[in-house]
Amino acid sequence: MSEGSVEEASQLVVVEGAGERLESWYGWRNGLPERVVRSIPEGYVRMLDKAAENREKMRGMAEEKRIAVVIVARDAACVLPNTVKEITEQMKTCGLYGEVFVVLNGGGGDTKECLKKDEEEIKASFGVDRVIKGRAHKRSDGMSLGEPNKIELDGSYIEGKGEIRLIVVDQEDHPDNLGKVRGQRDIYNYLLEANNEGYCPKWLLAIDAETRLRKVDPHSHRVITNEAGGLGELLKATQGGERIVGAKLHFVPYGDDGNPDWEVKVPPMQKTVSLLHGSRGFEWCPGGATLGEFTKIVPIAAAMGNKLPGSRIEDNVITVTARTMGVPTLVHEGVVHTNRCPGNDEPRLAYEQIKRWMKGQVGLERAFGRDLTRLVLNPRLDRVIINPLIKAFKRDGQIRVRDIPYLLQGLPPYLSAIRQARLHPDDYFRGDASW
Repeated sequence: MSEGSVEEASQLVVVEGAGERLESWYGWRNGLPERVVRSIPEGYVRMLDKAAENREKMRGMAEEKRIAVVIVARDAACVLPNTVKEITEQMKTCGLYGEVFVVLNGGGGDTKECLKKDEEEIKASFGVDRVIKGRAHKRSDGMSLGEPNKIELDGSYIEGKGEIRLIVVDQEDHPDNLGKVRGQRDIYNYLLEANNEGYCPKWLLAIDAETRLRKVDPHSHRVITNEAGGLGELLKATQGGERIVGAKLHFVPYGDDGNPDWEVKVPPMQKTVSLLHGSRGFEWCPGGATLGEFTKIVPIAAAMGNKLPGSRIEDNVITVTARTMGVPTLVHEGVVHTNRCPGNDEPRLAYEQIKRWMKGQVGLERAFGRDLTRLVLNPRLDRVIINPLIKAFKRDGQIRVRDIPYLLQGLPPYLSAIRQARLHPDDYFRGDASW
């Protein structure tokens, strides 16, 4: 293919799969300029090829009203029940049924405390019809970091329809399991196998243990904090599954009751990122709320766990990979998802949170190459400074002119985080994936 823009959409060959016709991803190189293909580091090429291989194995014939929700949880006892209950209520409103898979990452920390109840109590507090428990096998000598642990469940769910089931997978407390991507490694490879046994929901929603979806008022542009909602809007925005859609990131501190505290002031760096997410250079579909077709997200996420087990910003990995495979992605400005952050009175913790994110960004560019990374992530300093000013002077409800000095307080620590990230970027292949 001739030299050109990396943003040119790839044309995928349609092949006959087991069941309905699926798009093959083996031709992903054909959708990119030759210069870009040559610039991709070999490690990421292996992941892209693995995702294409996974896709080829998947069966079609999706159940249109079935959804799989995936959560990797650790130290989440105070937030998880309300998160699951809110999302299951929205599933019912949308006429959906399916499974909520919760992986107790590295033993789950205190998350097990909210599950130490009888089944009826769990069903009531989580808003589900049935609870199935299971476990991932223990790590054994000689296993590579990206090799998944086999998952076994105490019950069957593939044939069931109409119910909402909570499926809890206990993962061993082991260094090779620590980090969200290591939980995803196990669950997404399990879902890949389950698909071969006939499990094929139409949708997959990836969320965090503290995720709450909220709509944005279309007139005031303010978040409607007192009413859960947004799943239906995300479903519509996928255009029938043609694209993967993420909710807009919204940092907010949480109270001791495990719910967002909408009245607490957000640190300036986190507030700026919330404002910028979805704009040019900040276009990743977030790990806190990304919705797409099961047969598009699973092959990518399973390959990521296998080939990039040191990833900490897995949402960026999935978004960049989807676009490389020719799958459009979108950040929905009309729906936000909450992302827990420190309060403004905890500047050191706020700084460390942003520094970890920046280390992931720099590591991503080194692992994937600049051209592909900047399809999604290009947080240039001029955008960090100028875009909030534009929003302020538009008076769109998200920010006021008098907030500008407050936001600019976050600039020095932001620059410091960038410097530290460049000195110590994440290692996507062998690095520490824990937060």
